[in-house]
Amino acid sequence: MMNKEDAPTPDEAEERLAAAMKEAEVEGHAEQCDLLKEEKEVDSSEEDGWTYVLGHDKLKKKVLTKGDGERPVNGQMVTIKCAGHLPDGKAVDQHDNLRFTLGDGDVIQAFDLCVALADEHETFELFTAAQYAYGAFGKPDSGIPPNSDIIYEIAVLKVEPAIDYASLSVSDRVELADSKRERGNELYLRCDHSAAINSYTKALKIVDSSTESRREDATELQKLIDMRVKCYNNMTAAQLKVEAFDAAIKSADEVLRIQPENVKALFRKGKCLAAKGEVTSAISCLKKALKLEPDSKIIHSELSRLTTKFRAEEQSQKAMYQRMLGTDKKPFIPEKQGSSSNTWLYAGIAGAVAVVSAAVAYKAAL
Repeated sequence: MMNKEDAPTPDEAEERLAAAMKEAEVEGHAEQCDLLKEEKEVDSSEEDGWTYVLGHDKLKKKVLTKGDGERPVNGQMVTIKCAGHLPDGKAVDQHDNLRFTLGDGDVIQAFDLCVALADEHETFELFTAAQYAYGAFGKPDSGIPPNSDIIYEIAVLKVEPAIDYASLSVSDRVELADSKRERGNELYLRCDHSAAINSYTKALKIVDSSTESRREDATELQKLIDMRVKCYNNMTAAQLKVEAFDAAIKSADEVLRIQPENVKALFRKGKCLAAKGEVTSAISCLKKALKLEPDSKIIHSELSRLTTKFRAEEQSQKAMYQRMLGTDKKPFIPEKQGSSSNTWLYAGIAGAVAVVSAAVAYKAAL
């Protein structure tokens, strides 16, 4: 391994590289020359100081001031100062003390990925393409248009240990869980349903964290229960969007176990059951929901759709069974004799009478 003292300076490395390229060209080694040119390009990018976080230039980081503390890990609390600007220079996303749990999805993906590569008290520049920031939706209320790349300057102010949720008071747990739930709602509205599910899961982890020795009064417990219901209801909606129907039914059941007459849970469970083809069970859920909320147009509409579908399927199955058993054929009924047959009958009788009359007349003449 080369010692730092033996390493060439940038100027020396440039001279050696140029000489090697010239030698390769003189000898006609085209492939070797191309490789050396590629090496030069790599070296120049390293000289710029950028680190390609995901192996490409859509998310990159450059240290401005080295840190002197520990590097944070997922689950720890970090506080940063950030100042962003768009490619046209417009200032956006300015925060003096932005505190979040690293890796929980509380912030844009670019922050979670890049702050994890920075030391405490480090300042760095961050370039992120839209897909790792605010994506196709942008953030209009903050002046960020859709599909906007953003350049940030970020300072890592503080790194703290992970929060022990079980040690928190009920009010603190409810407040923290609600912030995760609100983040999930924001992601849901941006159609990032998988990320929303992650946030709801984090919120439920906080709600369900407790120690056996800690006693909470009825009022405090009710706050936790109410938050649990909200999180599971939101989770059901997000899971329904990604067609995770079994998981969504389990989430809805968690709500119904606490509140058997929760209309949202009944409605969403009904939709999941319908998507799984369990139409009868789905109709049962929706009827319960409609009984509790008879003026709901959306429940009326879904129930009407499923009822029509159920009847059509019932008729289809009935027809199929008849075909299988051969009972769909009409019984044979002989056709009735028509008027033409009667005419011939009457003609035959008249003919016979005429023959008999002629015979009698002949005998009389003798």
